[in-house]
Order: sequence, then structure tokens, then C-alpha cells
Amino acid sequence: MGGPIHRPPARDHAAREAGLTVRVYGRTEYAEPLAELGSAPDGSDVRAVHSGDWLELVTFPETSIHWIIRRGEPADDA
Repeated sequence: MGGPIHRPPARDHAAREAGLTVRVYGRTEYAEPLAELGSAPDGSDVRAVHSGDWLELVTFPETSIHWIIRRGEPADDA
């Protein structure tokens, strides 16, 4: 092979066991913005935790959050 082999990053099973969570956003109508509903354990059935008649329900891991401004102040990691 002449070039680098691209592989997905290894999963950190120890971190999953540590109780990672995902942020949950949803909306019931297209005219509404996505609203934060809270969080759920990573790997859980989010629809069971946040039941409702959703048009869209979105999750992303809390570890992917990059704060620019937090609590009205510039974030340390910005």
C-alpha cells in the first residue's frame, strides 16, 4: 500500500462504562427551533427517556461540545 490507512478511532470502552451522556434536542414543528430537552445516558433509548410526538429528535455527545461563551463569559477553551 502506498498511502496511510484511514481507520475510525478506537472506541473507549472504559469511558463508556464511566457514564457518558448525550445532549438531547427536539422540536414538534418545523417553525420551532430545536430546543434542549436535557440529557440521556449514552447508548440508551432516547425516545423512552424523552417521550413525545417529535418531528425531530437529535443527540450528540457532551464530549463534542466546544464552548465559546459560557454563562455570559468567554470560555477557557475558546
